[in-house]
Amino acid sequence: MTDRLTKMSFLVNTGTDLCVYPHSRFRERWTQTSYELFVPSGFTLHTYGCINLGLDFGLRREFSWELFVADLTGPIIGSDIFCF
Repeated sequence: MTDRLTKMSFLVNTGTDLCVYPHSRFRERWTQTSYELFVPSGFTLHTYGCINLGLDFGLRREFSWELFVADLTGPIIGSDIFCF
């Protein structure tokens, strides 16, 4: 899905529990937290806290959602967003 506000493409993965945003998209350094995300391949992703983003996917309204900031290459929409 593409966010109309940022023009950024998000991978939609209903097998992922949380929405995640890439740490590499920020210029400033963030402090790594003790919270870790585990992926099926056995890797661990470090996290750097959360951000609240306004999102517009063309679903009749914009909404705000909290995403974890982590070491990954692209943003992911997880299953938690479908519970609002």
